[in-house]
Amino acid sequence: MLKLDSDLEIRWLPNGGRKNLAGEVRNNIVFIYDADYESALRTLRHELLDYVISKAIEPWKEITNRLILLWNEEAYRRKEEVVERLAPFSRSERSLTSREIGARGFKPATLKRRP
Repeated sequence: MLKLDSDLEIRWLPNGGRKNLAGEVRNNIVFIYDADYESALRTLRHELLDYVISKAIEPWKEITNRLILLWNEEAYRRKEEVVERLAPFSRSERSLTSREIGARGFKPATLKRRP
């Protein structure tokens, strides 16, 4: 029914876990900490299902994390571009005019006023 890694181990350590933790999977080992046999079986089922589902969604997590990394890099690149275009004006004592802002390539939606 469930396709599990052949090297997945199960260890029942009654009352041997962390506080308020019935079970967990670490390094391909399912640790069950419940002292009661019936509770341990429920925890084992839960941990096995969690393990299988986590394995199934791992590729999606990797793709999502890579996309987030790419978007962060793009956002940083854009921010640096804006800073570089504004840097010459930061040395000036006068305010920027709309014409100067437009000449630097900014669109009205690009700049936001500070509160």
